[in-house]
Amino acid sequence: MRMKKFSNISGFEVNEEPKIDNSNSKQITALKSKINKLIEDYLTIQSYGSAHKDLLNSSVKIVGKDMFIDALLDLMSDESLMDQIKALESLKQDNKDWETIDNKIDELEIEKKTNSLLFEKVSEVKSIKSFINSYLENDNFNEISEVYANRLSSKEKIEMKSIISEKLSQKETDSEKKSKLITLSEILSKRSNEL
Repeated sequence: MRMKKFSNISGFEVNEEPKIDNSNSKQITALKSKINKLIEDYLTIQSYGSAHKDLLNSSVKIVGKDMFIDALLDLMSDESLMDQIKALESLKQDNKDWETIDNKIDELEIEKKTNSLLFEKVSEVKSIKSFINSYLENDNFNEISEVYANRLSSKEKIEMKSIISEKLSQKETDSEKKSKLITLSEILSKRSNEL
C-alpha cells in the first residue's frame, strides 16, 4: 500500500522525495574502463631512428591514462552543462517559477567553473592526484600532508591547491580518495590561514 504525502500547510498531495541515483557513478566508471580499453587497443609506442635494444625489449607503458580519461570526461561534462543551461533558459519562457530555474542555472554555472579551473590547472591537478595516490595507504597521511603543506611558501599557491583538492573531492567516486582529498584541502587551508 502506497502512502500519500500531504503538505502541512495546504493539504495538497506532494510528490515523493527523489530517490538517490547511483547509476551515474556506475556509468562513469564503465565509460572510464571503455576509454582505457580503447587507449590500450589503439595507442602504440613507435621509435623513429635508432633505439637501444634494451629499451625496446624492456617493459614500456603509457603513463597518465587515468588523468587523460578524467580530463576527457570533464571536457565532455562541460559541453553537457552548457546544453543543460540552455535548456533551462528556454524553460523560463513557459514556466513562472523563475527563481528555481535561476538557482539550478547558478548550480550548473558553478560546476562549469569548477571544470574549467581543473582543466586550466592541469599541473596542480596532476601534482595533487599523484600525492594522493602515493600516500593513500599510508597510516601517517595527515602528518605527511602537513609536511607537504609546510613546504609550500606561497599563500596563493597553497590556496589554489586547497581549492583544487576540494573540487577534486567533489568529483571523486572512490570514498577513500575522497576522504584524503578533503583532509588535504583542510590542511592546506589551515596552512594558508597561518601565512
